[in-house]
Amino acid sequence: MTDRTLIHINLASGFGGGEVQTLNLIEQLSGYHQLIVCKKGREFEQKARELGEAKTDIKVATFWSAFYCVLMKKNVVIHAHDGRGAHLARLLALFSGKKYLISRRVDKPLKGKLSEQTYRGAGALVAVSQKVAANLHELNNNISVIHDSYSHLPSSQSVDERLAELNDKFVVTQLGSLLDIKNVPFTIELAKQVEHSHPHVHFLIVGKGKEELSLKEQAKELSNVTFFGFTPYVASILERTQLLIMPSKSEGLGSAVLEAYQHNKPVMTSKSGGLPEIVQHGQTGYLVDIDNTEQAKAYLVDLVNDRALYERLQENIGQIKHQYSPQSMATNYIECYQKL
Repeated sequence: MTDRTLIHINLASGFGGGEVQTLNLIEQLSGYHQLIVCKKGREFEQKARELGEAKTDIKVATFWSAFYCVLMKKNVVIHAHDGRGAHLARLLALFSGKKYLISRRVDKPLKGKLSEQTYRGAGALVAVSQKVAANLHELNNNISVIHDSYSHLPSSQSVDERLAELNDKFVVTQLGSLLDIKNVPFTIELAKQVEHSHPHVHFLIVGKGKEELSLKEQAKELSNVTFFGFTPYVASILERTQLLIMPSKSEGLGSAVLEAYQHNKPVMTSKSGGLPEIVQHGQTGYLVDIDNTEQAKAYLVDLVNDRALYERLQENIGQIKHQYSPQSMATNYIECYQKL
Protein backbone atom coordinates (compact mmCIF):
# COMPACT_ATOMS: atom_id res chain seq x y z
CA MET A 1 0.00 0.00 0.00
CA THR A 2 2.95 2.32 0.60
CA ASP A 3 3.39 3.03 -3.11
CA ARG A 4 -0.19 4.26 -3.46
CA THR A 5 -0.90 7.96 -3.69
CA LEU A 6 -4.07 9.80 -2.73
CA ILE A 7 -4.77 13.20 -4.23
CA HIS A 8 -7.29 15.07 -2.08
CA ILE A 9 -9.05 18.03 -3.69
CA ASN A 10 -10.99 20.57 -1.62
CA LEU A 11 -11.52 23.93 -3.31
CA ALA A 12 -13.85 25.48 -0.72
CA SER A 13 -13.27 29.16 0.00
CA GLY A 14 -14.34 28.96 3.64
CA PHE A 15 -13.58 26.56 6.45
CA GLY A 16 -16.67 24.61 7.45
CA GLY A 17 -17.64 21.11 8.47
CA GLY A 18 -16.58 19.62 5.14
CA GLU A 19 -13.07 20.99 5.51
CA VAL A 20 -12.82 19.74 9.10
CA GLN A 21 -13.86 16.27 7.94
CA THR A 22 -11.38 16.33 5.05
CA LEU A 23 -8.54 16.99 7.48
CA ASN A 24 -9.84 14.40 9.95
CA LEU A 25 -9.65 11.78 7.22
CA ILE A 26 -6.25 12.79 5.89
CA GLU A 27 -4.74 12.76 9.38
CA GLN A 28 -5.99 9.24 10.11
CA LEU A 29 -4.91 7.62 6.85
CA SER A 30 -1.59 5.79 6.93
CA GLY A 31 0.38 3.87 4.34
CA TYR A 32 -0.39 6.39 1.59
CA HIS A 33 1.44 9.31 0.06
CA GLN A 34 -1.11 12.13 0.25
CA LEU A 35 -1.26 15.33 -1.79
CA ILE A 36 -3.75 18.09 -0.96
CA VAL A 37 -4.93 20.47 -3.68
CA CYS A 38 -6.74 23.53 -2.31
CA LYS A 39 -7.18 27.28 -2.72
CA LYS A 40 -4.20 29.39 -1.76
CA GLY A 41 -4.33 31.76 1.15
CA ARG A 42 -7.35 30.15 2.80
CA GLU A 43 -7.67 28.74 6.31
CA PHE A 44 -7.92 25.22 4.92
CA GLU A 45 -4.54 25.57 3.20
CA GLN A 46 -2.94 26.79 6.42
CA LYS A 47 -4.26 23.88 8.44
CA ALA A 48 -3.33 21.41 5.70
CA ARG A 49 0.23 22.72 5.76
CA GLU A 50 0.34 22.34 9.53
CA LEU A 51 -0.77 18.74 9.11
CA GLY A 52 1.96 18.22 6.52
CA GLU A 53 4.56 19.53 8.94
CA ALA A 54 3.48 16.91 11.46
CA LYS A 55 3.35 13.99 8.98
CA THR A 56 5.97 13.69 6.24
CA ASP A 57 3.71 11.70 3.88
CA ILE A 58 1.27 14.63 3.57
CA LYS A 59 1.96 17.62 1.31
CA VAL A 60 0.01 20.58 -0.02
CA ALA A 61 0.33 20.47 -3.80
CA THR A 62 -0.31 22.75 -6.74
CA PHE A 63 -2.60 21.67 -9.55
CA TRP A 64 0.41 21.12 -11.82
CA SER A 65 2.25 18.90 -9.35
CA ALA A 66 -0.95 16.86 -8.92
CA PHE A 67 -1.28 16.69 -12.71
CA TYR A 68 2.29 15.42 -12.98
CA CYS A 69 1.59 12.83 -10.28
CA VAL A 70 -1.47 11.33 -11.98
CA LEU A 71 0.42 11.09 -15.28
CA MET A 72 3.65 9.61 -13.94
CA LYS A 73 2.56 7.37 -11.08
CA LYS A 74 0.66 4.14 -11.44
CA ASN A 75 -1.24 3.69 -8.17
CA VAL A 76 -3.13 6.96 -7.75
CA VAL A 77 -6.65 7.63 -6.49
CA ILE A 78 -8.19 11.09 -6.80
CA HIS A 79 -10.59 12.07 -4.01
CA ALA A 80 -12.77 15.19 -4.40
CA HIS A 81 -14.22 16.55 -1.17
CA ASP A 82 -16.42 19.36 -2.52
CA GLY A 83 -18.42 20.32 -5.61
CA ARG A 84 -15.73 22.40 -7.30
CA GLY A 85 -13.12 19.80 -6.50
CA ALA A 86 -15.26 17.15 -8.22
CA HIS A 87 -14.87 18.88 -11.59
CA LEU A 88 -11.11 19.14 -11.16
CA ALA A 89 -10.96 15.47 -10.22
CA ARG A 90 -12.81 14.57 -13.39
CA LEU A 91 -10.39 16.66 -15.46
CA LEU A 92 -7.37 14.90 -13.93
CA ALA A 93 -9.01 11.55 -14.56
CA LEU A 94 -9.75 12.36 -18.21
CA PHE A 95 -6.08 13.10 -18.90
CA SER A 96 -4.63 10.23 -16.88
CA GLY A 97 -7.14 7.39 -16.97
CA LYS A 98 -7.07 7.24 -13.17
CA LYS A 99 -10.24 6.79 -11.14
CA TYR A 100 -11.77 9.39 -8.90
CA LEU A 101 -14.06 9.33 -5.89
CA ILE A 102 -16.41 12.13 -4.79
CA SER A 103 -17.66 12.79 -1.27
CA ARG A 104 -21.10 14.43 -1.17
CA ARG A 105 -22.18 16.17 2.04
CA VAL A 106 -25.25 18.26 1.20
CA ASP A 107 -28.86 17.14 1.10
CA LYS A 108 -29.97 18.59 -2.21
CA PRO A 109 -30.08 17.42 -5.82
CA LEU A 110 -27.25 18.25 -8.21
CA LYS A 111 -27.75 21.20 -10.53
CA GLY A 112 -26.71 21.19 -14.18
CA LYS A 113 -25.68 18.59 -16.73
CA LEU A 114 -21.98 19.19 -16.11
CA SER A 115 -22.32 18.18 -12.46
CA GLU A 116 -24.40 15.15 -13.40
CA GLN A 117 -21.75 14.03 -15.90
CA THR A 118 -19.02 14.48 -13.30
CA TYR A 119 -20.86 12.31 -10.79
CA ARG A 120 -21.75 9.70 -13.41
CA GLY A 121 -18.09 9.38 -14.37
CA ALA A 122 -16.82 8.84 -10.83
CA GLY A 123 -15.41 5.45 -9.92
CA ALA A 124 -17.26 5.73 -6.61
CA LEU A 125 -19.43 8.15 -4.68
CA VAL A 126 -19.51 8.52 -0.91
CA ALA A 127 -22.56 10.11 0.69
CA VAL A 128 -22.47 11.39 4.23
CA SER A 129 -25.92 9.92 4.92
CA GLN A 130 -28.57 7.70 3.37
CA LYS A 131 -30.63 10.83 2.74
CA VAL A 132 -27.81 12.35 0.67
CA ALA A 133 -27.25 9.03 -1.12
CA ALA A 134 -30.90 8.97 -2.21
CA ASN A 135 -30.23 12.05 -4.35
CA LEU A 136 -27.43 10.27 -6.23
CA HIS A 137 -28.71 6.78 -7.05
CA GLU A 138 -29.89 7.68 -10.55
CA LEU A 139 -26.43 8.98 -11.42
CA ASN A 140 -24.10 6.28 -10.15
CA ASN A 141 -24.71 2.83 -8.67
CA ASN A 142 -21.40 2.67 -6.81
CA ILE A 143 -22.43 4.62 -3.72
CA SER A 144 -21.25 4.08 -0.16
CA VAL A 145 -22.56 5.83 2.95
CA ILE A 146 -19.84 6.92 5.36
CA HIS A 147 -20.85 9.09 8.28
CA ASP A 148 -18.71 11.98 9.46
CA SER A 149 -16.57 11.77 12.57
CA TYR A 150 -16.12 13.88 15.64
CA SER A 151 -13.03 16.02 15.56
CA HIS A 152 -11.11 16.41 18.86
CA LEU A 153 -11.72 20.16 18.71
CA PRO A 154 -9.70 22.42 21.05
CA SER A 155 -10.60 24.06 24.34
CA SER A 156 -9.51 27.36 25.86
CA GLN A 157 -9.12 28.56 29.42
CA SER A 158 -10.44 32.02 28.51
CA VAL A 159 -13.59 30.48 27.03
CA ASP A 160 -13.95 28.27 30.09
CA GLU A 161 -13.76 31.33 32.32
CA ARG A 162 -16.37 33.16 30.26
CA LEU A 163 -18.71 30.18 30.44
CA ALA A 164 -18.22 29.95 34.21
CA GLU A 165 -20.45 33.02 34.46
CA LEU A 166 -23.39 30.70 33.73
CA ASN A 167 -22.87 29.15 37.16
CA ASP A 168 -25.19 26.17 37.67
CA LYS A 169 -27.48 26.79 34.69
CA PHE A 170 -28.74 23.94 32.50
CA VAL A 171 -27.20 25.05 29.20
CA VAL A 172 -28.87 24.37 25.85
CA THR A 173 -26.49 25.17 22.98
CA GLN A 174 -27.09 25.74 19.29
CA LEU A 175 -23.77 25.49 17.48
CA GLY A 176 -23.20 26.60 13.88
CA SER A 177 -23.64 29.35 11.32
CA LEU A 178 -26.45 31.85 11.92
CA LEU A 179 -28.24 31.20 8.64
CA ASP A 180 -31.89 30.68 7.78
CA ILE A 181 -31.38 26.97 7.13
CA LYS A 182 -30.24 26.47 10.74
CA ASN A 183 -33.66 27.59 12.04
CA VAL A 184 -32.35 29.57 15.03
CA PRO A 185 -35.75 31.27 15.56
CA PHE A 186 -36.98 27.85 16.74
CA THR A 187 -34.43 27.95 19.56
CA ILE A 188 -35.34 31.51 20.45
CA GLU A 189 -39.03 30.62 20.60
CA LEU A 190 -38.24 27.64 22.82
CA ALA A 191 -36.27 29.93 25.11
CA LYS A 192 -39.27 32.25 25.30
CA GLN A 193 -41.55 29.38 26.31
CA VAL A 194 -39.39 28.30 29.27
CA GLU A 195 -37.97 31.66 30.38
CA HIS A 196 -40.27 32.02 33.39
CA SER A 197 -41.22 28.41 34.09
CA HIS A 198 -37.61 27.17 34.10
CA PRO A 199 -35.34 30.16 34.83
CA HIS A 200 -32.31 27.91 35.44
CA VAL A 201 -32.31 26.85 31.75
CA HIS A 202 -30.08 29.05 29.61
CA PHE A 203 -29.67 29.06 25.83
CA LEU A 204 -26.28 29.59 24.24
CA ILE A 205 -26.16 30.46 20.54
CA VAL A 206 -22.63 29.94 19.22
CA GLY A 207 -21.66 31.07 15.73
CA LYS A 208 -21.90 33.93 13.30
CA GLY A 209 -23.73 34.59 10.05
CA LYS A 210 -25.88 36.97 8.07
CA GLU A 211 -28.97 36.39 10.24
CA GLU A 212 -27.21 37.53 13.42
CA LEU A 213 -28.70 41.02 13.72
CA SER A 214 -32.27 39.91 13.09
CA LEU A 215 -31.90 37.01 15.54
CA LYS A 216 -30.58 39.29 18.25
CA GLU A 217 -33.56 41.56 17.66
CA GLN A 218 -35.91 38.60 18.11
CA ALA A 219 -34.23 37.67 21.39
CA LYS A 220 -33.60 41.13 22.83
CA GLU A 221 -36.28 40.86 25.54
CA LEU A 222 -35.16 37.42 26.73
CA SER A 223 -33.01 37.01 29.82
CA ASN A 224 -32.13 33.38 29.10
CA VAL A 225 -30.37 33.73 25.72
CA THR A 226 -26.69 34.54 25.14
CA PHE A 227 -25.18 35.08 21.69
CA PHE A 228 -21.65 33.83 22.25
CA GLY A 229 -20.30 34.59 18.78
CA PHE A 230 -17.92 32.37 16.85
CA THR A 231 -15.22 30.40 18.64
CA PRO A 232 -12.96 27.59 17.45
CA TYR A 233 -12.85 26.28 21.02
CA VAL A 234 -15.83 24.01 20.65
CA ALA A 235 -14.62 21.54 23.28
CA SER A 236 -15.01 24.22 25.95
CA ILE A 237 -18.53 24.98 24.71
CA LEU A 238 -19.63 21.35 24.71
CA GLU A 239 -18.10 20.56 28.09
CA ARG A 240 -20.31 23.30 29.58
CA THR A 241 -23.38 22.27 27.54
CA GLN A 242 -26.06 19.94 28.87
CA LEU A 243 -28.08 19.64 25.65
CA LEU A 244 -27.17 20.38 22.03
CA ILE A 245 -30.08 21.66 19.94
CA MET A 246 -30.10 21.50 16.14
CA PRO A 247 -33.52 22.39 14.66
CA SER A 248 -32.18 22.72 11.10
CA LYS A 249 -34.46 22.83 8.07
CA SER A 250 -31.92 20.73 6.16
CA GLU A 251 -28.74 18.85 7.11
CA GLY A 252 -26.62 16.43 5.12
CA LEU A 253 -25.76 14.73 8.40
CA GLY A 254 -25.21 17.22 11.26
CA SER A 255 -21.62 16.79 12.43
CA ALA A 256 -22.22 18.99 15.51
CA VAL A 257 -24.26 16.08 16.86
CA LEU A 258 -21.17 13.88 16.67
CA GLU A 259 -19.11 16.53 18.45
CA ALA A 260 -21.72 16.50 21.23
CA TYR A 261 -21.56 12.70 21.38
CA GLN A 262 -17.81 12.87 21.85
CA HIS A 263 -18.52 14.78 25.08
CA ASN A 264 -21.39 12.44 26.07
CA LYS A 265 -23.99 15.17 25.63
CA PRO A 266 -27.57 14.39 24.52
CA VAL A 267 -29.03 16.19 21.52
CA MET A 268 -32.37 17.47 20.30
CA THR A 269 -32.62 17.87 16.54
CA SER A 270 -35.10 18.20 13.73
CA LYS A 271 -36.06 15.20 11.61
CA SER A 272 -34.47 16.72 8.50
CA GLY A 273 -31.75 15.31 6.25
CA GLY A 274 -29.46 12.72 7.75
CA LEU A 275 -30.14 13.64 11.39
CA PRO A 276 -32.51 10.70 12.04
CA GLU A 277 -29.68 8.37 11.01
CA ILE A 278 -27.44 9.44 13.90
CA VAL A 279 -29.98 10.41 16.58
CA GLN A 280 -31.64 7.48 18.30
CA HIS A 281 -34.92 8.98 19.48
CA GLY A 282 -35.35 8.51 23.21
CA GLN A 283 -31.92 6.86 23.45
CA THR A 284 -29.26 9.44 22.54
CA GLY A 285 -31.58 12.42 22.18
CA TYR A 286 -34.85 13.50 20.61
CA LEU A 287 -36.16 14.20 17.12
CA VAL A 288 -38.71 17.01 16.75
CA ASP A 289 -40.68 18.64 13.95
CA ILE A 290 -39.12 21.88 12.73
CA ASP A 291 -42.25 23.89 13.61
CA ASN A 292 -43.19 22.24 16.92
CA THR A 293 -41.59 24.02 19.86
CA GLU A 294 -44.21 22.62 22.24
CA GLN A 295 -42.89 19.16 21.46
CA ALA A 296 -39.33 20.34 22.04
CA LYS A 297 -40.34 21.97 25.31
CA ALA A 298 -41.79 18.69 26.61
CA TYR A 299 -38.58 16.80 25.89
CA LEU A 300 -36.43 19.56 27.37
CA VAL A 301 -38.45 19.68 30.59
CA ASP A 302 -38.17 15.88 30.91
CA LEU A 303 -34.39 16.09 30.70
CA VAL A 304 -34.18 19.00 33.12
CA ASN A 305 -36.40 17.35 35.72
CA ASP A 306 -35.28 13.72 35.45
CA ARG A 307 -31.60 13.23 36.25
CA ALA A 308 -31.83 9.46 35.83
CA LEU A 309 -33.24 9.91 32.32
CA TYR A 310 -30.45 12.33 31.43
CA GLU A 311 -27.76 9.96 32.69
CA ARG A 312 -29.33 7.05 30.80
CA LEU A 313 -29.03 8.99 27.55
CA GLN A 314 -25.41 9.75 28.37
CA GLU A 315 -24.70 6.06 28.94
CA ASN A 316 -26.28 5.18 25.61
CA ILE A 317 -24.12 7.77 23.84
CA GLY A 318 -21.01 6.34 25.45
CA GLN A 319 -21.81 2.94 23.99
CA ILE A 320 -22.19 4.08 20.36
CA LYS A 321 -19.89 7.07 19.91
CA HIS A 322 -16.88 4.95 18.90
CA GLN A 323 -18.49 4.35 15.51
CA TYR A 324 -18.13 8.08 14.79
CA SER A 325 -14.42 8.29 15.56
CA PRO A 326 -12.00 9.60 12.91
CA GLN A 327 -10.36 6.17 12.90
CA SER A 328 -13.65 4.47 12.05
CA MET A 329 -14.33 6.93 9.24
CA ALA A 330 -10.84 6.39 7.79
CA THR A 331 -11.25 2.60 7.87
CA ASN A 332 -14.45 2.90 5.84
CA TYR A 333 -12.80 5.17 3.27
CA ILE A 334 -9.85 2.81 2.88
CA GLU A 335 -12.30 0.07 1.87
CA CYS A 336 -13.61 2.39 -0.85
CA TYR A 337 -10.11 3.25 -2.08
CA GLN A 338 -9.13 -0.41 -2.28
CA LYS A 339 -12.11 -1.19 -4.55
CA LEU A 340 -11.09 1.39 -7.16
